[in-house]
Amino acid sequence: MKSAHDRALWMCLEYPDIIDNARTLARIEALPKRMWESRQGLPVQQLVVTDAVRAELQCQIKEMYQPEQCRADHCEVEYMRREGGIDCFFAYPADYWDEREGYDAAGQFERTSWNPAFKIVFAYHSADGSLDVYAQGGTKIRSRLAHIFARAVLGADQELKLPELDGFDLDILKDPNLTFPTNPADRIAFVRIQSLKLRFHGIKPGTFDVSIDARRRQGSIHEVLADKFRDEHARLATATVSGAVLQAFFLTPGGKERSISFRLSMPSFCDLEDSPEDQILRAYLPVWGIQKHANSLATAA
Repeated sequence: MKSAHDRALWMCLEYPDIIDNARTLARIEALPKRMWESRQGLPVQQLVVTDAVRAELQCQIKEMYQPEQCRADHCEVEYMRREGGIDCFFAYPADYWDEREGYDAAGQFERTSWNPAFKIVFAYHSADGSLDVYAQGGTKIRSRLAHIFARAVLGADQELKLPELDGFDLDILKDPNLTFPTNPADRIAFVRIQSLKLRFHGIKPGTFDVSIDARRRQGSIHEVLADKFRDEHARLATATVSGAVLQAFFLTPGGKERSISFRLSMPSFCDLEDSPEDQILRAYLPVWGIQKHANSLATAA
């Protein structure tokens, strides 16, 4: 077809369920990453999700919020299995009643009362028994929700663990000879460092961000560092890398390149999500020596 608009319209007409699922995933992936947390220690198993399983999860979420916060009178739970064996549950408990203003179909201004929903997301990784949880309210709330998921969906009631806090070794990125080997089957043309956040210690501590132009394929972060750190007092060896952005160039089926940038920061934050390309890059972090513990990545889902 001639354009992306033509393809999107064809998909909408022929496969409306795909469009609905994509809309849901787009909203989920736009959620604030600081409100995601990972838990380990769940049973490793393939899920069989039935209406009874979803109903039990709905019931336990309502029992958690209703007595304490007087909300979640209603709760809808949707389920979707994503590529890579990731089982996603999207819960929509009812929030407090609110009033909104707008215009009806005749153009008349009106105020209407409505009962909005807030979002809770569970992403269960059946390969290693880890769980990503999104919810507002802090670590204690997300921890309680993780245990609710374990009981309602997996039939387990065991202590869950937070990821290890020493997940990344970003100082290896200071090495100008560092390489990022990949499997040709993954169609990655090359990987480079797009930016580094350097923290200097000592009498006059400070933090510096060094970046290259992500729009240009040419350029090396280490060439920029070598040029900017020529002064004898600005020694890269005295700095700690506290954050970095890596850029990977994937080859499309048509032979063109498409770049994906992702952020890493100490001790173990990574904003890779769960698209096929993100999962490929996530698996390379221990291969490249960046991730110390293969099962301790605190991701964005």
